[in-house]
Amino acid sequence: MSLPQLKIGLETHVELDTAQKLFCACSAVQTDVPNTNVCPTCQGFPGSKPVLNLKALDLAMNFADMIGASVNKCIKFSRKHYYYKDSPKSYQLTQEDCDAVCHGGEIPILDLKTKKFTGETVEFEKVFLEENPGSQLKKCIDFNRAGKPLLEIVTKPVFSSAESVVAYLQNLKFMLIKKGYTSATGNFKSDVNISLGYQRVELKNIGSVKDCELAIQAEWNRQKNNPVLRSECRSYDDVLDETIWMRHKESHEQYFLLEEPDIPAIEVVDQPVETALKYFDENNTELFAGSPLRIGCTITPRIRTSIIRNSSNYYSQLNELYKKFPELGLELLFTVSLYDSVKQILFASTKSISSKNLSQIIQEFKFHNVQDTSPEVRTQILNLLESSPSYETFTRNLRCIILGTTMQEDQSADLRVEIRRELETSLSKQYSVYRSSLSAKYKKYFIGLLKKKISRADYQTIVGIIDE
Repeated sequence: MSLPQLKIGLETHVELDTAQKLFCACSAVQTDVPNTNVCPTCQGFPGSKPVLNLKALDLAMNFADMIGASVNKCIKFSRKHYYYKDSPKSYQLTQEDCDAVCHGGEIPILDLKTKKFTGETVEFEKVFLEENPGSQLKKCIDFNRAGKPLLEIVTKPVFSSAESVVAYLQNLKFMLIKKGYTSATGNFKSDVNISLGYQRVELKNIGSVKDCELAIQAEWNRQKNNPVLRSECRSYDDVLDETIWMRHKESHEQYFLLEEPDIPAIEVVDQPVETALKYFDENNTELFAGSPLRIGCTITPRIRTSIIRNSSNYYSQLNELYKKFPELGLELLFTVSLYDSVKQILFASTKSISSKNLSQIIQEFKFHNVQDTSPEVRTQILNLLESSPSYETFTRNLRCIILGTTMQEDQSADLRVEIRRELETSLSKQYSVYRSSLSAKYKKYFIGLLKKKISRADYQTIVGIIDE
């Protein structure tokens, strides 16, 4: 149900899957014993110095690359001042708008049930890094979580319904877990900004996709009869199914944002790793280059040739591909090597490729566990496509190319592949029964089933495959 005149924007906080915290060497692995993974830095002791975890920065820039965002050339961190009992330093290390990791970018929305793109996209405002606060337990404040790296993903106010928010959050979480940015148990919370044409309300720290949907509906019902005249923060009570007033929303000036003096600005350049990270002061005097190592901090040196990959605009290209072939599912979405191979075949072909042939290419690549293809194999496939064969000839010869056989009609190889396919699909249950019993009587019955499915299959070939 679309909500009229409703504008919604999201700020999603994702806990990155790193071994260490964002600004110290403490372990970021979850533990049930309070206040064990702590040190003077993450507890804000006087004299402690933060050192940036480059793995977190690397993950953030990889995410920026994937969504096609513009990475800032100069990245800085700032102190966001506020007092709360789970913030030991009375400020949070975060990034201002102009100093964020990246701005812009978009992802297409996938229907996770039908495994097809809907044609809709979500545009991002910015993506930046910040540290997590501690957590409040019944008996104490646990600072094990304090300092863990958070990736904050801010969208533009592009949503007009709770359903579209749910679809986006499901896609985002699915993507972040599949691509290894966070774990399935990692912290994943959203702040929901809602406006019905007046001042906006920010619903804070909503921890599940379902609660986001219910909170939006509850706040929309409230704002219909109570126009918001001053920006405020509210929380969602899932028992009462209503939003609760927390405080008036602070202005930017009230946070007293100050540039963090102990973390030099980071210049992002397309250069070899030895000079990729430069730390410099306000006079542009270089302090040190490369991966910094200080007392109490262990940072793995970077192994990439440059700090930013050549942006492949992965999701934009994928969305374009699915607009052309909407019947395809998730085959290419998270298998990057397979995606690259198929993409090169698609873009190199001078003739349009039928969706049937494209589906067959993907199906054969997956069936034979093809992780990558050589230029010679791609050239042979392109030549096969250019010859415009019938579908049966195309399928047979494509299989021969992948298996490394000749381009002639290799009937025996074709037959063996067909038998194995039947064993893994329509006759999988019967095959499991045979393999578990190895009964001679059932074997005769099972061979008869296969002969009915594949009339040209001979006894010797069948026996050689089912008993291998």
